[in-house]
Amino acid sequence: MKVGFLKLKEDNTLIRGIGISGTGRIGRLLIRKMLSSTYNQWKLVGINSIYPVETVAHLLKYDTVHGIWDANISIQDGNLLINGYLIQFVSERNPENIPWGRMNVDIVIDATGEFRDRQGTQKHIAAGASNEGMGKHASML
Repeated sequence: MKVGFLKLKEDNTLIRGIGISGTGRIGRLLIRKMLSSTYNQWKLVGINSIYPVETVAHLLKYDTVHGIWDANISIQDGNLLINGYLIQFVSERNPENIPWGRMNVDIVIDATGEFRDRQGTQKHIAAGASNEGMGKHASML
């Protein structure tokens, strides 16, 4: 069931669509954590990265610090497919051009380190996200 952009599970608990912008160390660790967790209130629906999807797939699988991720990672039609879970992938430098709204993203985590003030986060909201997070390194609201 959908309520606006938010989805409800069968037991009427909320599932939030999450988008991550930036796939450096922090962004990749967030992706790994979200897709390795049994906590299912969050659904990773989109990733924005300046790196090609092939590079992101490889770096997710093989991490020099955390080792090899025990996940089945492939690319399907330019998007990431992780353990059978399709995640939309885009490459935009300007947050205002990221189609968060079309991806049904409620919350954006900006892991680029570039958009750490209110003016920067408003660019993600202008692109269709319901909320955009703020933080020192990985931004989340």
